[in-house]
Amino acid sequence: MENSNNTIALLRPDGKRGTTLKTGRYKTLAEYMVNLLVSKESITFAQVLESARCDLPGWDENTAQDLLLVKLDLEARGYLHMRAPRYDRKLQFLKLIQSPFTVL
Repeated sequence: MENSNNTIALLRPDGKRGTTLKTGRYKTLAEYMVNLLVSKESITFAQVLESARCDLPGWDENTAQDLLLVKLDLEARGYLHMRAPRYDRKLQFLKLIQSPFTVL
């Protein structure tokens, strides 16, 4: 997962090749997302973005894209699951299956 350049190779749930992200950035965003999912039983990715915009210092145009990449990576690694209710298939909720961190 980690290489010598202090970056993490990200996975994608569709099996396609992922990109890389700096280790510190990945850990910050992944910990934020996991903590948010632990505190809220049912949350959409749009709600994650809204919360992150208010909570994370240094929000910029790349933060939303980086959060999406981290979400996809956590999903591909089996830590997250996306589910859509029958009444609205476009509405997708995130569910934490297990934490990738031993201490939150």
